[in-house]
Amino acid sequence: MYSQTKKELKKIAFILLLSVASLSSISQSIRYFEELIGFPNNHDENTLVVIQLPSGSYITLGGRGDTADFIKTDAYGYVQIDTAYDDILHKGLFYDARLLNDGNIVVANWHWQFNLMNQTDSTEMMNLIIMDTTGHILMSSFVGDSTLPTDPFCIEKTYDGGYILGGLIDVLQAKGIIIRTDANGHQLWEKRLTIGIGYNQFSSVASTPDSGFVFTGLGSDNISIAHRLVRFTKMDKYGGIQKDTVYNFSSQNNNGGVSIAITHDGGYILGGDYTDANYSDAGSLIKLDSNYNVVWQKLILNSPYAFNTSMSLIVKVVVLSDGSIVACGTSDAGVLTNIGECDYLIKFDSAGNE
Repeated sequence: MYSQTKKELKKIAFILLLSVASLSSISQSIRYFEELIGFPNNHDENTLVVIQLPSGSYITLGGRGDTADFIKTDAYGYVQIDTAYDDILHKGLFYDARLLNDGNIVVANWHWQFNLMNQTDSTEMMNLIIMDTTGHILMSSFVGDSTLPTDPFCIEKTYDGGYILGGLIDVLQAKGIIIRTDANGHQLWEKRLTIGIGYNQFSSVASTPDSGFVFTGLGSDNISIAHRLVRFTKMDKYGGIQKDTVYNFSSQNNNGGVSIAITHDGGYILGGDYTDANYSDAGSLIKLDSNYNVVWQKLILNSPYAFNTSMSLIVKVVVLSDGSIVACGTSDAGVLTNIGECDYLIKFDSAGNE
Protein backbone atom coordinates (compact mmCIF):
# COMPACT_ATOMS: atom_id res chain seq x y z
CA MET A 1 0.00 0.00 0.00
CA TYR A 2 1.36 3.40 -0.88
CA SER A 3 -1.11 6.07 0.23
CA GLN A 4 0.97 8.45 2.35
CA THR A 5 -0.79 9.62 5.49
CA LYS A 6 0.27 11.22 8.73
CA LYS A 7 0.23 7.79 10.36
CA GLU A 8 1.99 5.77 7.65
CA LEU A 9 5.22 7.62 6.82
CA LYS A 10 8.33 5.48 6.68
CA LYS A 11 11.69 6.58 7.99
CA ILE A 12 14.23 7.29 5.25
CA ALA A 13 17.92 7.29 6.18
CA PHE A 14 19.85 10.51 5.61
CA ILE A 15 22.50 8.73 3.56
CA LEU A 16 19.87 7.40 1.14
CA LEU A 17 18.43 10.78 0.20
CA LEU A 18 21.85 12.39 0.49
CA SER A 19 23.24 10.09 -2.18
CA VAL A 20 20.64 11.22 -4.71
CA ALA A 21 20.83 14.89 -3.71
CA SER A 22 24.59 14.90 -4.13
CA LEU A 23 24.46 13.39 -7.61
CA SER A 24 22.57 16.40 -8.96
CA SER A 25 23.91 19.08 -6.64
CA ILE A 26 26.03 22.12 -7.46
CA SER A 27 28.64 21.37 -4.84
CA GLN A 28 29.94 18.20 -3.24
CA SER A 29 31.63 17.51 0.06
CA ILE A 30 35.12 16.08 -0.21
CA ARG A 31 34.28 12.74 1.39
CA TYR A 32 31.34 10.41 1.72
CA PHE A 33 29.77 9.87 5.10
CA GLU A 34 26.86 8.41 7.01
CA GLU A 35 25.28 10.22 9.94
CA LEU A 36 22.21 9.61 12.06
CA ILE A 37 20.64 13.00 12.64
CA GLY A 38 17.67 14.26 14.59
CA PHE A 39 16.43 14.59 18.14
CA PRO A 40 18.34 12.24 20.49
CA ASN A 41 15.31 11.06 22.46
CA ASN A 42 12.63 8.62 21.34
CA HIS A 43 10.90 10.55 18.56
CA ASP A 44 9.56 9.22 15.27
CA GLU A 45 11.47 11.33 12.75
CA ASN A 46 11.11 11.29 8.96
CA THR A 47 13.44 12.90 6.44
CA LEU A 48 11.51 13.68 3.26
CA VAL A 49 13.72 16.28 1.54
CA VAL A 50 17.48 16.84 1.29
CA ILE A 51 18.91 20.02 -0.24
CA GLN A 52 22.62 20.69 -0.74
CA LEU A 53 23.67 24.35 -0.53
CA PRO A 54 26.43 25.98 -2.60
CA SER A 55 28.64 25.87 0.50
CA GLY A 56 28.43 22.06 0.54
CA SER A 57 26.30 21.95 3.68
CA TYR A 58 22.93 20.17 3.77
CA ILE A 59 19.38 20.94 4.85
CA THR A 60 16.91 18.15 5.59
CA LEU A 61 13.18 18.72 5.98
CA GLY A 62 10.45 16.44 7.23
CA GLY A 63 8.71 15.73 10.50
CA ARG A 64 9.29 14.86 14.15
CA GLY A 65 6.16 13.04 15.18
CA ASP A 66 3.38 15.46 14.25
CA THR A 67 5.75 18.44 14.13
CA ALA A 68 7.52 19.88 11.07
CA ASP A 69 11.30 19.58 11.37
CA PHE A 70 14.28 21.51 9.89
CA ILE A 71 17.87 20.28 10.25
CA LYS A 72 21.00 21.90 8.87
CA THR A 73 24.35 20.12 8.81
CA ASP A 74 27.82 21.04 7.64
CA ALA A 75 29.38 19.39 4.57
CA TYR A 76 30.14 16.26 6.61
CA GLY A 77 26.69 15.76 8.10
CA TYR A 78 27.33 17.21 11.56
CA VAL A 79 24.19 18.93 12.85
CA GLN A 80 24.38 22.72 13.24
CA ILE A 81 20.67 23.58 13.57
CA ASP A 82 17.71 21.36 14.54
CA THR A 83 14.38 23.21 14.75
CA ALA A 84 10.82 21.99 15.24
CA TYR A 85 7.82 24.08 14.13
CA ASP A 86 4.63 23.67 16.13
CA ASP A 87 1.80 25.46 17.87
CA ILE A 88 -0.80 24.37 20.42
CA LEU A 89 -3.58 23.52 17.99
CA HIS A 90 -1.94 22.68 14.66
CA LYS A 91 0.63 20.19 13.42
CA GLY A 92 2.90 20.27 10.38
CA LEU A 93 5.01 18.17 8.04
CA PHE A 94 7.53 19.60 5.55
CA TYR A 95 6.75 17.38 2.58
CA ASP A 96 8.67 18.91 -0.36
CA ALA A 97 10.97 21.87 -1.02
CA ARG A 98 13.04 23.65 -3.67
CA LEU A 99 16.13 25.85 -3.44
CA LEU A 100 15.37 29.28 -4.93
CA ASN A 101 17.65 31.49 -7.02
CA ASP A 102 18.01 33.98 -4.16
CA GLY A 103 19.35 31.27 -1.85
CA ASN A 104 16.14 30.86 0.16
CA ILE A 105 13.96 27.73 0.23
CA VAL A 106 10.31 27.28 -0.67
CA VAL A 107 8.59 24.53 1.33
CA ALA A 108 5.27 22.71 0.98
CA ASN A 109 4.04 22.17 4.54
CA TRP A 110 1.18 19.82 5.43
CA HIS A 111 -0.81 21.78 8.04
CA TRP A 112 -3.59 20.24 10.09
CA GLN A 113 -5.25 20.42 13.49
CA PHE A 114 -4.37 17.85 16.11
CA ASN A 115 -7.10 15.45 17.22
CA LEU A 116 -6.89 12.22 19.18
CA MET A 117 -8.29 10.08 16.38
CA ASN A 118 -5.89 11.62 13.80
CA GLN A 119 -8.81 12.04 11.43
CA THR A 120 -9.45 14.52 8.64
CA ASP A 121 -10.38 17.99 9.85
CA SER A 122 -11.59 21.08 8.04
CA THR A 123 -8.40 23.04 8.83
CA GLU A 124 -6.14 20.91 6.62
CA MET A 125 -4.46 23.23 4.11
CA MET A 126 -1.42 23.54 1.90
CA ASN A 127 0.99 25.84 3.72
CA LEU A 128 3.52 27.48 1.37
CA ILE A 129 6.56 28.71 3.33
CA ILE A 130 9.61 30.71 2.28
CA MET A 131 12.51 30.30 4.72
CA ASP A 132 16.18 31.17 4.75
CA THR A 133 18.92 28.57 5.17
CA THR A 134 18.88 28.93 8.96
CA GLY A 135 15.23 27.92 9.13
CA HIS A 136 13.90 31.42 9.77
CA ILE A 137 10.45 31.79 8.17
CA LEU A 138 10.26 34.80 5.84
CA MET A 139 6.77 34.27 4.43
CA SER A 140 3.88 31.89 5.06
CA SER A 141 0.76 31.50 2.94
CA PHE A 142 -2.18 29.10 3.20
CA VAL A 143 -3.72 27.84 -0.04
CA GLY A 144 -6.04 25.04 -1.05
CA ASP A 145 -9.60 24.21 -1.94
CA SER A 146 -12.11 26.86 -0.85
CA THR A 147 -14.30 24.43 1.10
CA LEU A 148 -12.56 21.05 1.51
CA PRO A 149 -9.43 19.97 3.43
CA THR A 150 -6.37 20.01 1.18
CA ASP A 151 -2.94 18.38 1.67
CA PRO A 152 0.31 19.01 -0.30
CA PHE A 153 2.78 16.38 -1.46
CA CYS A 154 4.93 18.28 -3.98
CA ILE A 155 5.97 21.77 -5.05
CA GLU A 156 7.85 23.33 -7.98
CA LYS A 157 8.86 26.80 -9.14
CA THR A 158 7.03 28.31 -12.13
CA TYR A 159 8.46 30.24 -15.09
CA ASP A 160 7.29 33.61 -13.71
CA GLY A 161 8.57 33.21 -10.16
CA GLY A 162 5.44 31.67 -8.67
CA TYR A 163 4.80 28.16 -7.43
CA ILE A 164 2.72 25.11 -8.26
CA LEU A 165 1.69 22.52 -5.69
CA GLY A 166 0.20 19.05 -6.08
CA GLY A 167 -1.62 16.95 -3.53
CA LEU A 168 -5.08 15.77 -2.62
CA ILE A 169 -8.46 16.85 -1.29
CA ASP A 170 -8.80 14.78 1.88
CA VAL A 171 -12.28 13.33 1.56
CA LEU A 172 -13.46 9.70 1.71
CA GLN A 173 -12.24 8.97 -1.82
CA ALA A 174 -9.45 11.53 -2.14
CA LYS A 175 -9.42 13.79 -5.18
CA GLY A 176 -6.27 15.04 -6.89
CA ILE A 177 -5.68 18.80 -6.77
CA ILE A 178 -3.16 21.24 -8.26
CA ILE A 179 -2.75 24.77 -6.90
CA ARG A 180 -0.99 27.67 -8.67
CA THR A 181 0.27 30.74 -6.76
CA ASP A 182 2.14 33.91 -7.55
CA ALA A 183 5.56 34.76 -6.10
CA ASN A 184 3.97 36.02 -2.88
CA GLY A 185 2.04 32.82 -2.26
CA HIS A 186 -1.33 34.20 -3.31
CA GLN A 187 -3.50 31.52 -4.89
CA LEU A 188 -4.26 32.14 -8.57
CA TRP A 189 -6.22 29.02 -9.45
CA GLU A 190 -6.91 25.41 -8.51
CA LYS A 191 -7.67 22.36 -10.61
CA ARG A 192 -9.46 19.31 -9.25
CA LEU A 193 -8.39 16.38 -11.42
CA THR A 194 -9.87 12.97 -10.70
CA ILE A 195 -9.67 9.79 -12.75
CA GLY A 196 -12.00 6.93 -11.86
CA ILE A 197 -14.07 6.38 -8.73
CA GLY A 198 -11.24 5.59 -6.31
CA TYR A 199 -8.36 7.35 -4.58
CA ASN A 200 -6.53 10.17 -6.42
CA GLN A 201 -3.36 11.98 -5.42
CA PHE A 202 -0.51 14.00 -6.97
CA SER A 203 2.76 12.89 -5.35
CA SER A 204 5.57 14.44 -7.42
CA VAL A 205 6.06 17.26 -9.92
CA ALA A 206 8.83 18.23 -12.34
CA SER A 207 9.17 21.25 -14.63
CA THR A 208 9.48 20.61 -18.38
CA PRO A 209 11.70 22.40 -20.94
CA ASP A 210 8.65 24.30 -22.28
CA SER A 211 8.03 25.77 -18.78
CA GLY A 212 5.15 23.38 -18.19
CA PHE A 213 4.83 20.62 -15.62
CA VAL A 214 4.41 16.87 -15.29
CA PHE A 215 2.96 15.10 -12.27
CA THR A 216 2.73 11.51 -11.10
CA GLY A 217 0.75 9.96 -8.28
CA LEU A 218 -2.36 7.86 -7.95
CA GLY A 219 -5.48 7.49 -10.07
CA SER A 220 -8.22 4.90 -10.33
CA ASP A 221 -10.73 3.42 -12.76
CA ASN A 222 -14.51 3.11 -12.93
CA ILE A 223 -14.55 -0.51 -11.77
CA SER A 224 -13.60 -0.40 -8.08
CA ILE A 225 -12.76 2.24 -5.47
CA ALA A 226 -9.93 -0.06 -4.33
CA HIS A 227 -8.01 0.09 -7.63
CA ARG A 228 -4.78 2.12 -7.52
CA LEU A 229 -3.23 3.07 -10.86
CA VAL A 230 -0.12 5.05 -11.83
CA ARG A 231 -1.13 8.66 -12.59
CA PHE A 232 0.54 10.85 -15.23
CA THR A 233 -0.52 14.44 -15.89
CA LYS A 234 1.09 16.98 -18.24
CA MET A 235 0.10 20.65 -18.27
CA ASP A 236 1.39 23.75 -20.02
CA LYS A 237 2.74 26.76 -18.12
CA TYR A 238 -0.73 28.35 -17.99
CA GLY A 239 -2.36 25.26 -16.46
CA GLY A 240 -3.87 23.85 -19.65
CA ILE A 241 -4.11 20.06 -19.46
CA GLN A 242 -2.19 18.36 -22.28
CA LYS A 243 -2.39 14.80 -20.96
CA ASP A 244 -4.12 13.24 -17.96
CA THR A 245 -4.10 9.46 -17.85
CA VAL A 246 -3.35 6.36 -15.79
CA TYR A 247 -1.21 3.27 -16.42
CA ASN A 248 -1.90 -0.16 -14.95
CA PHE A 249 0.74 -2.90 -14.88
CA SER A 250 -0.70 -4.92 -12.02
CA SER A 251 -3.02 -7.90 -12.39
CA GLN A 252 -4.41 -6.85 -9.00
CA ASN A 253 -4.86 -3.20 -10.09
CA ASN A 254 -2.50 -2.06 -7.34
CA ASN A 255 0.35 0.24 -8.40
CA GLY A 256 1.20 3.91 -7.96
CA GLY A 257 3.58 6.73 -8.83
CA VAL A 258 5.76 8.45 -6.21
CA SER A 259 8.48 10.34 -8.12
CA ILE A 260 8.90 11.73 -11.64
CA ALA A 261 11.85 13.08 -13.66
CA ILE A 262 12.48 14.29 -17.22
CA THR A 263 14.79 12.24 -19.48
CA HIS A 264 17.21 13.68 -22.04
CA ASP A 265 15.19 12.34 -24.99
CA GLY A 266 12.09 14.28 -23.97
CA GLY A 267 10.48 11.38 -22.15
CA TYR A 268 9.77 10.69 -18.50
CA ILE A 269 10.80 8.35 -15.68
CA LEU A 270 8.23 7.40 -13.03
CA GLY A 271 9.18 5.65 -9.80
CA GLY A 272 6.70 4.04 -7.42
CA ASP A 273 5.39 0.66 -6.31
CA TYR A 274 3.67 -2.40 -7.76
CA THR A 275 1.70 -5.35 -6.37
CA ASP A 276 0.32 -8.51 -7.96
CA ALA A 277 -0.24 -12.12 -6.92
CA ASN A 278 3.52 -12.80 -6.74
CA TYR A 279 5.03 -9.53 -5.54
CA SER A 280 3.93 -7.49 -2.53
CA ASP A 281 4.84 -3.84 -3.09
CA ALA A 282 7.78 -4.21 -5.44
CA GLY A 283 9.50 -1.00 -6.48
CA SER A 284 8.47 0.05 -9.98
CA LEU A 285 10.41 2.10 -12.53
CA ILE A 286 8.56 3.16 -15.72
CA LYS A 287 9.94 4.87 -18.83
CA LEU A 288 7.57 6.89 -21.05
CA ASP A 289 8.52 8.44 -24.39
CA SER A 290 7.65 12.02 -25.34
CA ASN A 291 4.25 10.84 -26.62
CA TYR A 292 3.46 9.22 -23.24
CA ASN A 293 3.84 5.66 -24.53
CA VAL A 294 5.37 3.05 -22.19
CA VAL A 295 8.89 2.13 -23.36
CA TRP A 296 9.78 -0.22 -20.51
CA GLN A 297 9.01 -1.09 -16.88
CA LYS A 298 11.38 -2.52 -14.26
CA LEU A 299 10.47 -4.12 -10.93
CA ILE A 300 12.84 -3.65 -8.00
CA LEU A 301 12.60 -6.58 -5.59
CA ASN A 302 15.86 -5.68 -3.80
CA SER A 303 16.24 -8.43 -1.21
CA PRO A 304 17.79 -11.75 -2.30
CA TYR A 305 16.78 -13.23 1.07
CA ALA A 306 13.07 -12.53 0.90
CA PHE A 307 12.28 -13.95 -2.55
CA ASN A 308 8.71 -12.87 -3.38
CA THR A 309 7.87 -11.68 0.14
CA SER A 310 9.89 -8.45 0.01
CA MET A 311 8.13 -5.09 0.03
CA SER A 312 9.80 -2.25 -1.86
CA LEU A 313 9.00 1.36 -2.77
CA ILE A 314 10.93 3.78 -5.00
CA VAL A 315 10.77 7.20 -3.35
CA LYS A 316 13.01 9.24 -5.66
CA VAL A 317 14.26 9.11 -9.27
CA VAL A 318 16.99 11.38 -10.68
CA VAL A 319 18.27 11.62 -14.27
CA LEU A 320 22.01 12.34 -14.40
CA SER A 321 23.90 14.44 -16.94
CA ASP A 322 24.91 11.34 -18.96
CA GLY A 323 21.29 10.20 -19.23
CA SER A 324 21.59 7.42 -16.68
CA ILE A 325 18.95 7.04 -13.97
CA VAL A 326 19.35 6.74 -10.21
CA ALA A 327 16.49 5.34 -8.14
CA CYS A 328 16.46 5.20 -4.37
CA GLY A 329 13.90 3.56 -2.16
CA THR A 330 13.09 1.58 0.92
CA SER A 331 12.50 -2.14 1.29
CA ASP A 332 11.23 -4.60 3.90
CA ALA A 333 12.77 -8.04 3.60
CA GLY A 334 9.55 -9.67 4.71
CA VAL A 335 8.07 -11.46 7.70
CA LEU A 336 9.80 -14.75 6.86
CA THR A 337 13.33 -13.41 7.21
CA ASN A 338 13.38 -11.09 10.25
CA ILE A 339 15.87 -8.87 8.40
CA GLY A 340 13.81 -5.69 8.71
CA GLU A 341 13.71 -2.55 6.59
CA CYS A 342 16.63 -1.36 4.50
CA ASP A 343 17.30 1.36 1.95
CA TYR A 344 18.69 0.95 -1.54
CA LEU A 345 20.25 3.03 -4.29
CA ILE A 346 20.35 1.62 -7.83
CA LYS A 347 21.82 3.12 -11.01
CA PHE A 348 20.44 2.26 -14.46
CA ASP A 349 21.50 3.28 -17.94
CA SER A 350 18.98 5.17 -20.11
CA ALA A 351 17.56 1.83 -21.35
CA GLY A 352 16.84 0.65 -17.82
CA ASN A 353 19.77 -1.79 -17.52
CA GLU A 354 21.56 -2.01 -14.17
